[in-house]
Amino acid sequence: MTDEQWFKLYDESLPSFRWFIHKYFVTQLWVDLQQARKDEDKRKMLTIMNSIWAMLPDNRFNIIKNPVGWSEFLALVEE
Repeated sequence: MTDEQWFKLYDESLPSFRWFIHKYFVTQLWVDLQQARKDEDKRKMLTIMNSIWAMLPDNRFNIIKNPVGWSEFLALVEE
């Protein structure tokens, strides 16, 4: 997947997973992620998204529970 395709996938899937970033994390993390997107800094975005992944509660965010947006988020992080 090219960077352009990745950014397009991010933009299209963001509405499905934005809720859990807002619910579980401080506003600054969201601001940083959005700024990295504006800067088209995929590396920084992935660093932030990997941090989010590591800090989310395992009992709610896993393949079995599969909350809304989780699969889309993982597709970006694991790309």
